[in-house]
Amino acid sequence: PLDYEEKAEQKLTIFVENEEPYFSCEVKERSAFGLWTIITNPPKPSSRNITITVEDANDPPFFPKPVRKVIVEENGAVGVFVDKVTAVDPDTGRPHKL
Repeated sequence: PLDYEEKAEQKLTIFVENEEPYFSCEVKERSAFGLWTIITNPPKPSSRNITITVEDANDPPFFPKPVRKVIVEENGAVGVFVDKVTAVDPDTGRPHKL
């Protein structure tokens, strides 16, 4: 999937050509006797440039260290400090303390 924070715009080019090659020819010189002189025009692939603009969405925060081990005494006091973790907002790249 496309991500606005990685790249806000994607550019691509699409080429199209016939399944069966198409050739056109033009008579340059007509001869009453023998072969005519002709000019052949080889096919040219058709192309179109496309720009995709990615819309920004409000991404949820993520935890750089999603798994942590914290040891707490079984009958510890209520309201005691346990741990501090950091979540990062991918839209700003700034960490937030929780």
